[in-house]
Amino acid sequence: MANKLFTGYLGGVERYIYSLSSELARLGVDVVVCASGKAACFEADGFRVRNVPSLADLRAFIRRGADVVHAHLPRKLFSFEALRSAHGAGIRTVFTPHAFYPGGSPLKKMGKLAVDRTFTRYSLRTCDVVVNLTPQDQADSFRNGLPRAKSIIVPNSVSVRELGALEERLEGQSFSIAEPYLLHVGRFDRVKNIDFLVRAQRRIRGRALVLIGQDDGELHVTRAAIARLGLSDRVHILESVDRETLVSAYMNATAIVLSSRWEGLPTVLIEGLYFKKPFVASAVGGNSWLIQRGAPGVTFPLDDEDAYVAAIEEIAKSPVSALAAGRELIVKEFSWEQNAKRLMHVYSGDT
Repeated sequence: MANKLFTGYLGGVERYIYSLSSELARLGVDVVVCASGKAACFEADGFRVRNVPSLADLRAFIRRGADVVHAHLPRKLFSFEALRSAHGAGIRTVFTPHAFYPGGSPLKKMGKLAVDRTFTRYSLRTCDVVVNLTPQDQADSFRNGLPRAKSIIVPNSVSVRELGALEERLEGQSFSIAEPYLLHVGRFDRVKNIDFLVRAQRRIRGRALVLIGQDDGELHVTRAAIARLGLSDRVHILESVDRETLVSAYMNATAIVLSSRWEGLPTVLIEGLYFKKPFVASAVGGNSWLIQRGAPGVTFPLDDEDAYVAAIEEIAKSPVSALAAGRELIVKEFSWEQNAKRLMHVYSGDT
């Protein structure tokens, strides 16, 4: 596995890599996650993590005996170099873009376009298989030059085994927020559009808003918005939490909310559905696809506050049967217990 970030940073992509690697290790695969850093190699839930301080070290490690290189995220020199090195050495290559985030300043848009027409196109055309998470992700890959025959859709997934064990351990325990609340899990970054949720919270009655995530440069903006709008008693920030606290937050939430400007297939929605929580999310990326697959959720047009508030009221009426069906959907279609086996066929060249 190759991804620039891993240790000390656990966003959706990193959680994907962690959970997939753990399940592959359980199935007997020798997995090494290579990330950019200087720390020594260490063990993590059955697989190894090696922090490589330079691209030269990454190339050398790959060529010492990898059978398959699975790289993650487009527009990252680290992932590009992993694919290029493996391809040059005749090693099987698999690439998961996750999402092609648009937007940003005009200068950033130009930069992304230039990278997509060169490095991204090269990666998509030379790797053996591209694992797309959703039809939207697949369509974006096609637009960036992916040959159709190389694409397979295997959705983002969660470890049902892990979540089930945590649920059993935490059943009946209270959470630090006693009142009913909406839950947002995600880094404090411009693309997550968290300030929209804070502003809309002025109109939400009977439910607080809990924000869990690490600071990616926008936490101070969110704190300022909360103070400016006088919402300190109705919006709660938990910046860094352990896995058990996060699961407890899921279990006690009323619903999961996302207002992102773009998404791939958010882990937070899949985990929330496992814990029988409906969601309200902006109609971007793979969010609507989850609903098409049968998940109890409502999407709203990006930045449409009226539609968001109406969706919160609508989702509160979700019947227990729909929430149970959402969990069953995750177990059947979005679990690593199922989908890691599919990826093993991809690695071995059977598909």
